[in-house]
Amino acid sequence: MDHAARPGQAPERLGFFTDAVFAIAMTLLVIEIPRPEGKEFDTTDGNSKSQAAAHLWHFLIHEAGSFYSYLLAFLVLWIIWRQHHTMLDRR
Repeated sequence: MDHAARPGQAPERLGFFTDAVFAIAMTLLVIEIPRPEGKEFDTTDGNSKSQAAAHLWHFLIHEAGSFYSYLLAFLVLWIIWRQHHTMLDRR
């Protein structure tokens, strides 16, 4: 038996809406990742490229927890998003 969806309530619309919600959530995760700031990352104030790269490497090591948290949260959201689409495609 084929049931037609009422106008505005098609499963595709729900899929589009949740795509937007997940995209916004995944984007907001990036806001929490700190940026390297300061003159030690700049090569114009007497720092060589190798010194700036070394400072950047130390910054990345120091913030590894933030990057790991972002990756883990992004992966969880991506899995939920894929499972949601799998569920919608089974209709």
